[in-house]
Formats: sequence, structure tokens, C-alpha cells
Amino acid sequence: MIYPLDLRILLDTCILVFLVRGNADGEIVEQRYSLSQRKGKLYISSISLGEILAFAKRNHWQGEKCRRLYQLLEQVQILSAGDEDVVGLYANLKVESDYRGYNTGQNDLWIAATAQAAGAILLTADNDFHWMQEEFLDIIHYVR
Repeated sequence: MIYPLDLRILLDTCILVFLVRGNADGEIVEQRYSLSQRKGKLYISSISLGEILAFAKRNHWQGEKCRRLYQLLEQVQILSAGDEDVVGLYANLKVESDYRGYNTGQNDLWIAATAQAAGAILLTADNDFHWMQEEFLDIIHYVR
């Protein structure tokens, strides 16, 4: 499927990891979704920012990986999970997750709410968002 370049895409943390590692998954994601060509249309949640920085510290990233991480962060807009709209959408998703018996992680709920508030499609390789597809959130699920 071809995704128009004006489409807003919010990158999940797992996608950020692929891109920073520069591995085959990162290259496929970049090419398949034309990420470097989406000027002003790539987003991440402030939750993903915290997750990727913690991941980098825990895994002792330095040198080239740190350079790629900060280069990537310069190419995206970081959206605050603390915005009023995001908080309200998070509350709705949390209630739905609990009501439907899903044990969706808190960070995933915040990331999904951020994508909803931004009117963005969530690009993820994570299966935790599957129950939100179509009813609550548009998702591009990258499959290896």
C-alpha cells in the first residue's frame, strides 16, 4: 500500500528503535513508509521520547547510535501527552481497555491517545494496539 506524503504518522517507540539501530527493519520501515520525505508530518509522543531515552541509557548507546537518535529526534515533532485533549482521550481508552478485558500498558494507552489527538496514524510493530484498530485509532502495523 502507498501512503500519501501528507499523511500524519505518529511513530511508536519500537519503530524509533528500528530506525536508530539502522538494521533491516529500520531500512524497510524507512523505505516502505517514506519517512524521510514526510517533512512536518512525523510525530512522536512525549511518552515515546521518555521510553527511547531510557532504552538508550539502559543499553549504553553511544557514538553512532546516539547520533542517529538525536538526528531522528530533530526530524519529528514531539507531542505532549499532557495536553488536555490527550488526557481526555487517554481516559476513554483506559476505560475501554479495562471494560473489554485488555491489559494494555499505560504507556501504550498514552501513545495511542496522543496519536488520536493529533489525527495521526500510529505506525507500530506492537500487537498491543490491535483492539483499537478502526474504532478508536488508525494503525499501520509493520510486520517483519
